[in-house]
Amino acid sequence: MNLVVYQFSRSKVERGDFSHFLDLYAPEKLPQGRRLREMMNSMTFMIEGFDDDPREIHSIPEVRSFYTALREAWPYWLYFCNLDAEEFQMMCFVVCPRLPR
Repeated sequence: MNLVVYQFSRSKVERGDFSHFLDLYAPEKLPQGRRLREMMNSMTFMIEGFDDDPREIHSIPEVRSFYTALREAWPYWLYFCNLDAEEFQMMCFVVCPRLPR
């Protein structure tokens, strides 16, 4: 398996711009069959530019909005996410609804 690390810049996060990602991974651009199956568990998503922010990345409103919008535009993220990556847990914190208390 080849790991794909896709990094979004802070400016793209703040603008809500994931168009380049969709240009590469839109459903009509994805392979089929075995090649698609090989992409399962192969991606990790990172965000750069918030290193000086004292908040946890998953608690930053711009990041939450960005990942929520990405999930809506590209609902296949869970299929492709590398489940072993620390970033996967962060994405889950952001895009999965909270359970009622």
